Amino acid sequence: MSFLPDNYQPPSDVGGYMKFVNGENRFRMLGGFKDTPPGCVHGSVGWMTNDDGSRKPERIKPGGPVDNSRYDEKAKVFWACRVWSYANECVQILDITQKTVLNELVSLANDPDWGDLTSFDLTVHRSGEGKETRYSVTPKPKAELTDVIKMADADTPVDLFALFSGDDPYETGGDPTAPVNF
Repeated sequence: MSFLPDNYQPPSDVGGYMKFVNGENRFRMLGGFKDTPPGCVHGSVGWMTNDDGSRKPERIKPGGPVDNSRYDEKAKVFWACRVWSYANECVQILDITQKTVLNELVSLANDPDWGDLTSFDLTVHRSGEGKETRYSVTPKPKAELTDVIKMADADTPVDLFALFSGDDPYETGGDPTAPVNF
């Protein structure tokens, strides 16, 4: 008899953001762009290096001016989505900038057999490193959210609009229902 549950591992500090790692990355989108508050936002993101060597993103709303001279490299299109990460078993923000992944998600969303990306799980397979990194997206069969995921989603407020002002999206100081012109 043990004090700990079988196969117990101490929780790791997973942070608030899901990152694609090599291998399978399974997640569930928890809201769409048109939801109130939205489960996804999009725009452009450019990265700058601060005087201390740390890097900082600057996100620009769609249609906003992008001054690439301010960034270390050309700004990219991004989606930031509230997701359930199966690997980390929690609600996180998935920041997607990979063109292959974005194009496949748009194709699935526009396909009448798939449609709403919140109605099924997605797996992104990542392989390689650096310029040799490759991604593929696989939709899983449509299924209802479990009660555990629904509760975690309800208990984890995320203000994705805070990303545009450089604020922490997990702090509830902003008004996620405020209208934004996209």
